[in-house]
Amino acid sequence: MKKTITITAPEGKVINFNEANGTVIFEDEPKSVIERILNFEDVLKEHKIEPTDFLKSIESLSSDEVAYRKLKLIVSAFNEGWTPDWTNGKWDKYVAYFTMGGSSGVDFSYCACADWYSVSFVGSRLVFKSSDLAKHVANLFIEDFRDFLTTNIE
Repeated sequence: MKKTITITAPEGKVINFNEANGTVIFEDEPKSVIERILNFEDVLKEHKIEPTDFLKSIESLSSDEVAYRKLKLIVSAFNEGWTPDWTNGKWDKYVAYFTMGGSSGVDFSYCACADWYSVSFVGSRLVFKSSDLAKHVANLFIEDFRDFLTTNIE
């Protein structure tokens, strides 16, 4: 006699079902990049870089260079392999803007996000594939942007 039971499955997808013993193996649904990356350690994890290796690689750099290295990794991780095509004027690219008060950058805050085309006046390494990502990253990593944009060259 065949029996049927109903269970509430966890979120995810079935990757293996063993009919002999009834074992079901689920794989978690992949999280969005915004859910996966909450800090710079998560950025390093996305790039498979050990924190100690990163620290060694920046130990002789000035603070603005450290910030730039961090931002390139941050932007790359959030863009998930997307790179801007600067020959395609129909493909929007987004960059974060900031408000800086005073000469030292006091009152530094995220201001806006703008899309740029192939006639861009922004650096190609720090652009995002969407406005939402630009806004999110600008707010989440605002200290790194501040260090990059306002730190005096040492």
